Amino acid sequence: LESIVVPPSVEYIGRRAFQGCDSLKNIFLPISINTVMPLTFSEEMDIDVYVEWSEGDIVGAPWGAKGGRIHYDAGVTM
Repeated sequence: LESIVVPPSVEYIGRRAFQGCDSLKNIFLPISINTVMPLTFSEEMDIDVYVEWSEGDIVGAPWGAKGGRIHYDAGVTM
């Protein structure tokens, strides 16, 4: 699994939710998300995170992934 589009019914992404998902390269988080916990992603992950909200709306990006890139105000592009 290389890409995930989280459905708009999801509001919360928990700690370590995607740890161990080493092949995950892209994830889209909808505007419905109001909390992303620290360490959601593995430190080693090289991931592009697409979010519908603006920078600073949810703190802590990139949520554990030191190689993570956050793309704010993004639509579904995967």
